[in-house]
Amino acid sequence: MKPASLTKMMTALIAEEELSPRAGVPLSAAATRVEEKTSRIPADELFSKDDMLRIMLVSSANDAAMALAEAVGRRYDAFLFQDAIDIFVARARARFAILGLNDTSFQSPSGLDHENHY
Repeated sequence: MKPASLTKMMTALIAEEELSPRAGVPLSAAATRVEEKTSRIPADELFSKDDMLRIMLVSSANDAAMALAEAVGRRYDAFLFQDAIDIFVARARARFAILGLNDTSFQSPSGLDHENHY
């Protein structure tokens, strides 16, 4: 089954666990280029982690999901946007394994359709 916005629940969990309460989360230009549902926030706006979580969860904003994932990846010294997303995806996959969700395949912090995202 395609998890769609349920994916954002895992993105929220990882962001909550990995980012400090006072973490600033910028909405990078790369995050704003994500497809489909996005916020109307201009690139380079800076939000608190909690505010970015609200934007992602309340309006199901894919750009906010990507911004949170990027912020997590940057904690692990990712320089490029895609590297930060890849690190985040690896962290999420590890969390799924810990939870015993062995029939889950995680590909994207936003939940956009992907053949291997279920």
